[in-house]
Amino acid sequence: MCELTVRWEIMDLELLSERIWNRDRAKRGAYIKRTMGLFLVVALVVCNVGESQEWAQKMFKTTTYNFGNLARGSKPEFKFDLTNRYKDEVHIAGVRSSCGCTIVEITKSTLKHLETGKIICRFDTISHIGAKKSVVTVTFDRPYTTEVQLMVSGFVRRDVVMQPGVVEFGQVRKGVAVERKIQIEYAGRPDWQIVDVRSNNTDYEVKLEPSKRLGGRVSYELLVRLKESSPPGYLHDHLTLVTNDPMSDMIEIPVEGRVLTDITVSPASLALGDICIGDRILKKIVVRSDKPFRIVDIRCEDDCFQFLPAGGLRKTHIVPITFVAQGKPGRINQRIHIETDLDQERAAELVATATIITGTPETVP
Repeated sequence: MCELTVRWEIMDLELLSERIWNRDRAKRGAYIKRTMGLFLVVALVVCNVGESQEWAQKMFKTTTYNFGNLARGSKPEFKFDLTNRYKDEVHIAGVRSSCGCTIVEITKSTLKHLETGKIICRFDTISHIGAKKSVVTVTFDRPYTTEVQLMVSGFVRRDVVMQPGVVEFGQVRKGVAVERKIQIEYAGRPDWQIVDVRSNNTDYEVKLEPSKRLGGRVSYELLVRLKESSPPGYLHDHLTLVTNDPMSDMIEIPVEGRVLTDITVSPASLALGDICIGDRILKKIVVRSDKPFRIVDIRCEDDCFQFLPAGGLRKTHIVPITFVAQGKPGRINQRIHIETDLDQERAAELVATATIITGTPETVP
């Protein structure tokens, strides 16, 4: 059911009823039919617009994100994930932001059945200060034209400046420790201080030292160390500065990088999305090394996965992976182990995820 509110802006309802009633019967009937016909057309259009937006919104895991409190100069970003759960091919015609505080990017504009993409939103903390909100509009033109609105917000503090704006480790070889320094400047309360630095990632070691304090101005030097024991994979999380400011006690610092081995796998994780029981999906991964190698074995505990590694000695191997949805509905989370003939760092792993569902894939309404 669609709820439609109609405003009569030219005449009120009482005057309209009187005019209709005073017409002769034939004209009155024709007038009522035309009026009701127009009302139904408008109602159908509104209903169809709502339905078209609903199918597109279902592809997104979430449509809102709040960056929280941000230091000026930081470089936060958030990725809105979407998966084409329909049989029809979906195409993103464009994306735009209502505010210059948010810079947007599409990773993949055309999505086939079960393919995934991302809408990347980066917050500009240099040119924009204070509370900011942005509506990111994603426009689809295939199979139907519709729009989905993503809501992004955050508060950029004027009194806290960070240089550089992100803990960027870059590409790091496994077993190598790397350190990065962040300079934090504050201007305001004379008793302001950072009381703690927190992270959910135990692979970081942090050291915080105040370098100078003069009245209401204070500087800190934050040393962040990536441990030698850090496992291979992408780093995309954050550190949280805890302050004694009762109005705004948390400030986030983005952390980015990638820990490499002699063997790298792309993508580092394989998200297969929703798959109906009995369906089969084919994906490909790329296994690379700086020197030629052979793939000796690929295995996974779940027999829903099938592999077809190519033989030969080469630096890059493209490996097809087939997943057949079997068993009961539910979540699949499995590690795929790749064994090579290299002397050191012979193996690599990636995580594959999927959700087995009942029924058949939907078509776009």
